[in-house]
Amino acid sequence: MKKKMTVRERLLEEKRKQEEAERGKKFRQNLVRVKIITRPFTVLHGIPIFYCGYCGSPMALFSSRPVQIGKKLPPLYYACRKRCPHSGFHRAEFIDKMLLQLIQRRITENFPEPKEQGDYEALLKKFKLLDKLHSERLELLNKMHYASYKRDEILRQLSDMKDEINSIQEEIHSLFSSGASENPLMNPLFNTPPENINELDLEYRRELVKLTTRRIRFFNEFLIATMLPLTEKEKETMGSMGKTYNINLRVADRAGQVELPSKDEIEKSEVAKIEPVVEKKVEIPDKVPEDAEIEFE
Repeated sequence: MKKKMTVRERLLEEKRKQEEAERGKKFRQNLVRVKIITRPFTVLHGIPIFYCGYCGSPMALFSSRPVQIGKKLPPLYYACRKRCPHSGFHRAEFIDKMLLQLIQRRITENFPEPKEQGDYEALLKKFKLLDKLHSERLELLNKMHYASYKRDEILRQLSDMKDEINSIQEEIHSLFSSGASENPLMNPLFNTPPENINELDLEYRRELVKLTTRRIRFFNEFLIATMLPLTEKEKETMGSMGKTYNINLRVADRAGQVELPSKDEIEKSEVAKIEPVVEKKVEIPDKVPEDAEIEFE
């Protein structure tokens, strides 16, 4: 049934949206990019799978003021690294939560609950080692720009690090086994309420995303996440490229949880139809008949 609004109510609503967009634009311009790449502060910070859906640039981490190591973190946000005019911003913890709830739902639906927790602390040490190796690898890559005389030595160290990273990742990925009775990778997801998913260790959450997610595209009101197949059965039905899910941020913002549609596959053609919203000025006339009505979808 169509909801009816008076002309004045409609114009006031348009003006409110316009003012809200202008405040958001001004706030985004004042955000400071977090350029510390050797230490992650959020789940998607520095992971090269998160892109702006409008211009294709990587999404970056921003804050309301400069981040200083050892001091309390200011509020953190994800926004387009190039600050393209069509892309907005969202609180990082909110985006992290929505993505992790999708991963949690997929794993708990595809695997039986492990009978025992397993050695979670040992797994967490592996995750922390992976983060350390990735940070050291970034430092070596930066060093190559000004220490060309050590190029061969740096390349050797990078190769050794890559082999070690691959070995640890293969070991972790082997935990995706439906017959595992002790599974420290999956156990926390079965025993953590969705609303508390961000309370799990950061290293654990980051590696979980790397293991399960191929690519994420950010739009102002939703995310399009391409998830990797978890089982051999999923590989047969989804293919090696995985399956695409739509995470509605407007609904999620109200409910606090991911709402997955019954048909969760998004065709590329649907994404291509998305066009940027053209800003328009709204003027409210001095006199509008109070009984005037218009139809509002």
